[in-house]
Amino acid sequence: MTLNSQKSTTHLALLILRVMVGVVFIYHGGSTIFASGGMSGFADTLADNGVPIPTVSAWAAKASELICGVLLVVGLFVHLAVIPLIGVMVVAILMFHGHAFSITNKPVPGMEYNLILISAMVAIGILGPGRYGIKPPRD
Repeated sequence: MTLNSQKSTTHLALLILRVMVGVVFIYHGGSTIFASGGMSGFADTLADNGVPIPTVSAWAAKASELICGVLLVVGLFVHLAVIPLIGVMVVAILMFHGHAFSITNKPVPGMEYNLILISAMVAIGILGPGRYGIKPPRD
């Protein structure tokens, strides 16, 4: 049975998941991009942790979060939009949160939040936007 033939509640559930994940990424990307000193501070954090070309990496990560988050919310190109977001989360795990599951914030939270976001994006990537997303133009 395909997603298109399932009940409208499945499409509603996918809409809620897609919008909430998108809003999380819009918030994280936008709050850094538009905050005074946000991008330079994030780039400094990346540099301190050995990320190559930290300014470019910071802009790539936060622009991906903002732009792809918007695409998730409106339901446009979601199969593609999840790819850079999953990449950002994998890098975050490898560089900052990979010390295991953690219930404290010392020194930084563990990877469980990132893993939940990755799982949600994999589901969205597999299922697509559902009935309540914008459909890309067809040739």
